[in-house]
Amino acid sequence: MKNKKQDREKGIMGRTGLIGGAPRGKAGVLNPETLLQSHWRPQGKPWKRERLYFRGDDYFRDLLKSVGRAKAAIEFETYIFEKGFLGDKVIGSFIRAARRGVRIRLLIDGVGSPDFASQYGPLLEREGIQYRVYRSWGVFFASVFHILRFHRLSEITQDIRSAWAWGKHRDHRKLLEVDEKEVWIGSFNVSDWHLEKVKGKKVWRDTGLVLRGVKSLVFKIAFHLAWEDQLRSRLRHVYRKLLIRWLSHDIFESPIQISATQSLRRWYRRELLGIFQSARKRIWITTPYF
Repeated sequence: MKNKKQDREKGIMGRTGLIGGAPRGKAGVLNPETLLQSHWRPQGKPWKRERLYFRGDDYFRDLLKSVGRAKAAIEFETYIFEKGFLGDKVIGSFIRAARRGVRIRLLIDGVGSPDFASQYGPLLEREGIQYRVYRSWGVFFASVFHILRFHRLSEITQDIRSAWAWGKHRDHRKLLEVDEKEVWIGSFNVSDWHLEKVKGKKVWRDTGLVLRGVKSLVFKIAFHLAWEDQLRSRLRHVYRKLLIRWLSHDIFESPIQISATQSLRRWYRRELLGIFQSARKRIWITTPYF
């Protein structure tokens, strides 16, 4: 049974094309064990160069240039995607990339961006651009209705509790990956509130980071995990297992931390508190919430 399960997971990874240049076994099947020992754990820093941004105008100017240079694939996820000057520019850049033959996937949170599907969905569908809404309330209430209709009374309480836990967990990650080489992350949403030329002195202060020459696969696996997020998705469990294994392997050394499980969140909090306690001169914090 164990071998059959492993073979099934390898087949899933091969069909989804998770890794482009990763080592493959017989018949071109991706082997997670091989990935753990080779390309999946690059030596040294998992990217070549980085740049910090503190102004949304600068961040999105360069991000849009990166989209304009894309040749193969773009994967993008965000919590807030508002209709407006910036939203129209981002969508326009994705449409132009799609017309060049770039494969694009957009993942938008269902609570942070409740009107995205109605505002931009028809345009994206006409252009053949894939998008998904992460855990929309419509899906949540449909799952609750299914539980109430088809489950026994003794099972309803636990199942509704699980559905609620699923529905209240949101996708707050802001991530853009371009051609598996550039990764844009930080706290900038797609909102005019991040542009000083639109909002003036009322602009929001956030922080962004671009990583170039990225060798690590953790960002792609994290995106796949969120993309396949469904209550009963088999792919979701495969990606979650891969993400946890990657994050747990070099937990002491890796500069990349993703809150994938409660255990990892507790570890990251303890590590952060330890850094605070060992500080001797100064602590600088930048955060949109406190």
